[in-house]
Amino acid sequence: MFRFVTTHLRFLGKVPGLVHVFELMLIVESMLFHRHLLTCVRTVEREARSWPGVTLSLHALGGTQFDLGRREIGHVHGNGLVDMLFTKAIRDEVIAAGLAEPHHVYDKSNWISLFMQSDEDARTAIALLRRNYERLLAIENNRTTDR
Repeated sequence: MFRFVTTHLRFLGKVPGLVHVFELMLIVESMLFHRHLLTCVRTVEREARSWPGVTLSLHALGGTQFDLGRREIGHVHGNGLVDMLFTKAIRDEVIAAGLAEPHHVYDKSNWISLFMQSDEDARTAIALLRRNYERLLAIENNRTTDR
């Protein structure tokens, strides 16, 4: 259902609040039929929240967003989908290593998607988010030193 909606009904995302209702439906579906996915999502959220300077917020397209300052590290949806924006080189490396796939909607962008199904996938998501966190932290530190 998720892939169908995000592929064929994307225009619904322009309706205010509808993406958050859809996100809630994903969480309810996971609660009823895929409880382990919610455990994976909570594990990822708990770990990312523990990193210095990371804040959590509602993502514009649903889910929980992890931020470092004004930069998004990534976000996770209630169905276990994790999305992150990398540089092209890192994106290509991550995909070639089989750790993630091109973004489920914007496959030509530098975004990647990881559909968590297991504890191992949650560990992979955490490692990729941590990598992006450290990359963005280095960018922030360079900005601070350049001032």
